Amino acid sequence: MSDLPFDINLWYHLAATETKVAVEINRLEAFVDAKSPRITMMREVRGSLSRLMTFVIANGLAPREIAAGDEKRAGVANAETVSAAPN
Repeated sequence: MSDLPFDINLWYHLAATETKVAVEINRLEAFVDAKSPRITMMREVRGSLSRLMTFVIANGLAPREIAAGDEKRAGVANAETVSAAPN
């Protein structure tokens, strides 16, 4: 991690924004065509937020609890992949 200062609340802001975007997508999908420009844009925003959150974790800018949970989840996913591999 660099010695540059960063906002310790960044992760929580990103998570809250991602939740708001997901809620908006769910709301719109009930009333609008799935290929509408608005929904397409909102999905792109959600994808960008997801990639940014991954970057935050990978660069040690997330709270320790979040990063630790992500590492545990990655370990579980790897274990499931290995156990599901054909023999």
